[in-house]
Amino acid sequence: MKQDRLTYSAPPTLHVLNIYFQECEPGDIFKAESNTCETCPQGTYSLEDPKKVGLLTCSKCDESKAICLGANKIAPLPGFWRYNTSSTNIIECPNKDACLGGYVNGTYYEHGKCAYPYEGNLCSQCQGNFAKFGSSEECTNCTTYVLYYIKFVVFFALKCIIMLVGIALGIDKLKRYERLANSDSKRLKEQIQFSEFRTNLIKISVIFVQIMTIVKSYQFKWPELVSDLFDISSKILPTMKDGLAIDCFMLALVKEKSDLYFIRFVVILLEPFSIWICFTVCYCLHTIAKKKSIKENANFKQNIWILFLIIGYMEQPQIVQACLEIFDCQNLSTNESPVYFMVQEPQVQCWTTSHLFWSLGVQVTGWAPAPRR
Repeated sequence: MKQDRLTYSAPPTLHVLNIYFQECEPGDIFKAESNTCETCPQGTYSLEDPKKVGLLTCSKCDESKAICLGANKIAPLPGFWRYNTSSTNIIECPNKDACLGGYVNGTYYEHGKCAYPYEGNLCSQCQGNFAKFGSSEECTNCTTYVLYYIKFVVFFALKCIIMLVGIALGIDKLKRYERLANSDSKRLKEQIQFSEFRTNLIKISVIFVQIMTIVKSYQFKWPELVSDLFDISSKILPTMKDGLAIDCFMLALVKEKSDLYFIRFVVILLEPFSIWICFTVCYCLHTIAKKKSIKENANFKQNIWILFLIIGYMEQPQIVQACLEIFDCQNLSTNESPVYFMVQEPQVQCWTTSHLFWSLGVQVTGWAPAPRR
């Protein structure tokens, strides 16, 4: 009996080995000699394209403004802020207490974390029902901070009193010149000279305050003595913005908080005319209360013109400052790809359609109240 043998041979096994080569990640530098990537250590950083040939070293961290956590992580120090992950431009915040830094409680924040209730670029915008008072960089609660409204009334009343004093001195000066023209009295001339000295002293004081508030608003590198003088004057003398702190009143009318700046801008341009109209109405009522006819008052038109000139004189620095501030922009991004925002309102990007409309269009009317000789 013949026995057959069955033989089975298995096919060869095919093994596939997939090998992936990882490209250099952001924060690495490319070593051309070894064809490898190396991550930047703590205290250094790299924001360049890691595949860029010739990039052999990591950049050193500016420890006066930031903490570098290695790779491409740059964390601003408390009091500083950063625009985006590709920017090495670390900027000091207007309110240092609002910027907590980019490394808080072990968590990395690429822009830097803002303290409550601050938000936005440079942590300079207030959240919700919070707003700033005049030239202050601190956010206050409009619903509970009653002192905000008290300060507004006090500063606005102080502003009106200064204007009333200026108007009274202007009208009194005109009357003195009329009496002097009709008299040869030596004593009268001496009285007028003394009164003239008093008037000029008040004018010099007003001009000093106006110049101090305008000059301080521009971020120049002043000598230390001048900077100290600005700091002292800002604590003692109220600025022109403090008499126009309307943010809490306007919150319900705006969708974006940055729109508050443009509302203030329009109010500044219209304020001289509004005050002039109010004072004119009061002067008319005063004339009628004395049972005098406006037509019979020979100096009525002249006094109205004096009202306009003095109000324009008092309001002109504020208008000039507002019209110049809208052109004051700063770069928050890199020098290679600059992005400019307003210094006074860092949420408003410069040279956009909206910004050009306000800076070049609307503000032309702002020069109208400026008195001319």
